[in-house]
Amino acid sequence: MKQLLLLLGLTVFLLPSATLQAQNRYTKPELQAIYGDMLSDLGLTHRIDSDGDVQFVFRERTYFIGISDSDPHFFRIALFNVWPIESAAEMADARTAIDRVNGELKVAKIYTVENGNGPDVWISVEMFVEEPTQVSSQLKRCLEVMDEAVRKFISLM
Repeated sequence: MKQLLLLLGLTVFLLPSATLQAQNRYTKPELQAIYGDMLSDLGLTHRIDSDGDVQFVFRERTYFIGISDSDPHFFRIALFNVWPIESAAEMADARTAIDRVNGELKVAKIYTVENGNGPDVWISVEMFVEEPTQVSSQLKRCLEVMDEAVRKFISLM
C-alpha cells in the first residue's frame, strides 16, 4: 500500500513537469516560421532580427513578435520607440496619456522602456495561447488595436 501511495505521489509530482515539457515542444526556428507565415498571409514581409524575434513593418511602423522557445504559449507583439521622452514634463504628460489610452483600449498595453538614451514609449499586445498557430485569427486585430493606441497616444501628447 505504501509503495502504491509513493508511486501515486511521484506521478502527481512529476506530471506537471512532463506536461510542461510537452507544451514547450516548439523550437525558436519553428516559432519564427509560424509567425513569419502568419505575417506573409497578411501580405507583410518580415525578417529575423539579431535577437531572433520576427520583425516587420505595418503602416510604416516597425513591430516585432518576441520569440521565446522557453514559453511558446506566450505571444507578444510590440511596437517600439513610439515616442522618445525628452524631459520630466514630457514624462508627466506621457504618463497621463498612457493611463488614459490603457484605460480606454482593450488588450493594448502602453508603457515606457529605458533605452540608454532616455525613456521611450512602447506599445504591446500580450496573451497566452494554447497553440502558437491560434494567433493567426487574432493577428490583424492585434495590429489594428495597436495602431489605434498609437493614434490616441500621439493625439494626447
